[in-house]
Order: sequence, then C-alpha cells, then structure tokens
Amino acid sequence: AMLRALAMISVFLGCTYWGIRASSLLRLRRDTLSAFKSSVNHLCSRMSYSAQPLALLAEQAKTKETEVFWSLFSKRLAIEDDVSTAWKSAMEYARENDAGFASLKIQELRIFEDYAKGLGSSDSTMQTKNGAWLQQRLDSVMSEANDAYNRKGRMFRSIGILTGVAAALLLW
Repeated sequence: AMLRALAMISVFLGCTYWGIRASSLLRLRRDTLSAFKSSVNHLCSRMSYSAQPLALLAEQAKTKETEVFWSLFSKRLAIEDDVSTAWKSAMEYARENDAGFASLKIQELRIFEDYAKGLGSSDSTMQTKNGAWLQQRLDSVMSEANDAYNRKGRMFRSIGILTGVAAALLLW
C-alpha cells in the first residue's frame, strides 16, 4: 500500500513536472525573443549616433538574458573582422550554452543570420533600415511566440496535471 501511494505520487509529480516544463520552454522562447529585440534595438540606436567600433557597441547591447550571445560576439569581433562568422559562432555557442537561445526556432535563427549579413557593412542609414527590418520581423515572430505560450502553455500545464491524476488513479 505504501509503495503504491509512493508510485502514485511519483507519477503525478512527474507528469505535472513535464507539463510545466513544456510550458516554461514556450515562455522562455518568448522572453528570449523579447530580450534580443530590446538589445538589438539598443545596438541600432547606438550605431546611428556613435562612431564606436561594432565590438564595443555589441558589448554595450547585452542584457542579462542575452549576455551569452553578445559577449562572445563582441569578443569574436575584436579578434576577427568578419561580422557574419563572428555572429554565427556566437549564436552557435549561445544555443549550446543558454536555454533561452536553445529554445529558438530555426526560422528565428535565420532572421538573425539575415540581419547579421548587413550588420556593420554599410552606412548608418542602411544600418538603421536593417535594424528596422529586423524589428519588424521580430514583432511578427514574437506575436506568434506569445500566442503559442498563451494557448499551448496553459494546455501543457493542464494536460500534465490531468495526465498525472489519471495515471495515479490507474495505479490505485
């Protein structure tokens, strides 16, 4: 009887955990996109009125949520001149070492790569347009991420709890 109760509690908690975990990954994706948009906005505004090197501006653009990416990107730029290569390696590193960046979809990463192709390679007017283009693309992606979290997040939490209850009842 004691083992059965322990099994029921374990199954319930396990299912509930997975439901909450799936929901929190959706929230993490939404929050990472929002933080990245904010840091890129900061970068773009600094680029339009400052003549500082891109590596220094990138370092200043980081937020708590995006620090992993911007720190490495800035360091790579200080070592090598190729913005696209530095961006790609920083994004790969961030995806491997930060749960927020790991939660991003391939389509979102492609948007970032497209932005990086024009970063630092033209005059301030084109940089501003490139930044505005990214902001517009991020708005639509963030809207989708927010909708996914609002719809699926609650569903994942509920399904986790209900599955846990159902499985615990089956063990009864």
